[in-house]
Amino acid sequence: MTDDLMISFATPDAAQFKRLRDDCGWGKLPLAHAQAALLGSLMTVSHYDGKTLVGFGRAVGDGILNVYIQDVIVSPLYRGRGLGDAIVQKLIARLTRTLPETATVGLLAARGKAGFYTRHGFQMRPGPTTDGGMSATAGRLLSAQTALAKRAAQV
Repeated sequence: MTDDLMISFATPDAAQFKRLRDDCGWGKLPLAHAQAALLGSLMTVSHYDGKTLVGFGRAVGDGILNVYIQDVIVSPLYRGRGLGDAIVQKLIARLTRTLPETATVGLLAARGKAGFYTRHGFQMRPGPTTDGGMSATAGRLLSAQTALAKRAAQV
């Protein structure tokens, strides 16, 4: 349970966000990138044990048409206590109070985590009017665009 932890809606310190990501094996992130990412958040939910960030989630997007839940992460030492559920529930509660009913709230679930999000009302894609979700790193997109430009130049 989360009773012994403090919940905050203030954006956490970038160093703590970076440390939590690092501790969970989400890849090393330069501190400047962590700070920039946090500044781009529409809202955040954080769980603290004392002054240590142990759970986090955020929403990003335009705040009207499309919003995405990102970076839902819980320290391995605090998993199984309902922190992930609490984070997603708080984000959804805040989003549904502020977004128009027609807004789309999306996310990309990590492998094996789709069931966690369907419990909260998210639907798997493809759906009746949608195809599967897609993603790529910026580096992959740059390579693809470069390849497309080379092919177009050869025509």
